[in-house]
Amino acid sequence: MSTPQDKQNILNENKLLIDMTVMSVCNSQVSSDLENYLIVSVVEGWQQLVDAIRLVLKGERQIEKFSDLDEEDSIVIEKILEILAKPDVLVKSFLVSAQQQLYTSPANALMLVNSARDMTPENPMVHAMLGQVLHVQGRLNESVTSYRKSLALLKEQPQVLLNLGVVLNDLKQFEDAILVFAQVLDYQFDNLDAMSHLAYLYERSYKLDKSKEIIEKGLSINPQHPALTFISGKLQQRANNKMEAIQLIKQSLDFGLPPVLYGDAYSRLGYLYDQVGEMRNSIDCFTQANSFYVKQCQEKGIDKKAFNNEVEYLNVLGKKMTCEGDDDVDDHTDPIFLIGFPRSGTTLLNQILDSHGGIQTLEEKPLVANLINKLYELSKQQNTDALSLGRANLLELRRAYFNSVKQYLILKPDNVFIDKFPLNIAYVPILAKVFPKAKYILALRHPCDACLSCFMHSFGLNSAMSNFTNIEDTVSLYVKLMSNWEKYSTTNNIKFHRIRYEDTIDNFRQETIQILKFLGLDWDDEINAHTENARSGGVIDTPSYDQVTEPLYKHAVYRWKNYKSLFDLHMNELEPLIKEYGY
Repeated sequence: MSTPQDKQNILNENKLLIDMTVMSVCNSQVSSDLENYLIVSVVEGWQQLVDAIRLVLKGERQIEKFSDLDEEDSIVIEKILEILAKPDVLVKSFLVSAQQQLYTSPANALMLVNSARDMTPENPMVHAMLGQVLHVQGRLNESVTSYRKSLALLKEQPQVLLNLGVVLNDLKQFEDAILVFAQVLDYQFDNLDAMSHLAYLYERSYKLDKSKEIIEKGLSINPQHPALTFISGKLQQRANNKMEAIQLIKQSLDFGLPPVLYGDAYSRLGYLYDQVGEMRNSIDCFTQANSFYVKQCQEKGIDKKAFNNEVEYLNVLGKKMTCEGDDDVDDHTDPIFLIGFPRSGTTLLNQILDSHGGIQTLEEKPLVANLINKLYELSKQQNTDALSLGRANLLELRRAYFNSVKQYLILKPDNVFIDKFPLNIAYVPILAKVFPKAKYILALRHPCDACLSCFMHSFGLNSAMSNFTNIEDTVSLYVKLMSNWEKYSTTNNIKFHRIRYEDTIDNFRQETIQILKFLGLDWDDEINAHTENARSGGVIDTPSYDQVTEPLYKHAVYRWKNYKSLFDLHMNELEPLIKEYGY
């Protein structure tokens, strides 16, 4: 006779089989997976148990029909029948199992939740769990739909609201996220997670007083809250209180700052130490930040070579690509592309130009990425290296681009439209064919400063940005992209205007007038208020968000001279471009 502990051990060992059997009864889509499992179980000597499970799947629910089973098999079958007899318990069991497998096996978690939904389609807990699973799988819009369904069924769910706010933030729907996090506090005034998210978003949108108010309230509840302490340090950094900022950010790390913020914290410490003249500490902090990013890339399978390979492939494809038909394929005016190496002043330029009444801008949206994805589809269809695009193909590519624009902005017919995305410089051979009348604004900065700033900065993780975790790869990518641009732009009819960051800082008005002349526009006095416009424009979703909301400053010009040793091995690579750009 088995003891209670023996029974529990048997149930634990057979948990997957029990779950799959119950799910198969409720969800036919799981049956094929269970069948494979049963076939293996027969091979392993579990014929009697498999026969019993097949009876259950045919609808047998009377325990007396399984009297010939041995004790261990009986324990398993009894548990299956017990769960099937209580739908509420069954749904709860599915949700618990889904939560346990959320990160280790999200596909299994999704099957469990779908089974629970089939049984209780109006259960708010089921839709809340489905939102979690879809979020983990990266299906963000579907996750939002599930969370909203859950909240429609049961309004007062602070944790579901909090989860919804996180997904909206991931979708860069920042204003909606702010509203949702505020709702959480309506239900739970002391919810520190909601406070942290709100304080973070208010700081990024230059609503500094609101951020400070929430931080003070949160720290009165928990004086050692790591995320709130970190954001408090960011506010001190904005106020130019460098030593106070250093102290608070270091404290946030001591208090147990969430790992997702490590990179940002050490990067900020690096900038602060740079500003107080402690260069050794500065380099140590940037190295620490980049070590964290490297680890994150490894964990998420992000490979820097993927972007480099794509650049090479598209560079060749663009040069060989031919397009049929005239230039006026549709009614859209070709965009202006604001490009350059990251950290070369593109965000500042975007904010300046966006202040002009005759200009509309979009900042770092995946407009060209959607076009490139469509191009890959066409390339696969033709199965050739020398892609030939007819008028219909060209229209399809342009439609993919402008349909993406519509998701973010309604274009005004008489306005100049600027697509600001620095790394679009990698795709110019493609863009020049799809948008033959496009113009390009090339943002430049001293090559060493551009590379140093990329190494120093905290970027979102992707294949391209993963090149910036060390100086060697950063310089290599800079030389590749800028050299490709120089070769292509000088041998093709590319209309472009160069503008150097240093010249913008020294002679703001004259440099801006030259860009406007290139765009066929006159001066607009609103440009003088570009800093105020940036502050009032909501959350700025670029790495330079906290810099473009400040007046123009010179301390970042020629910063690289304080870190010359980092470039000792790379000056030969950079020298031709340094001379080309007049440095």
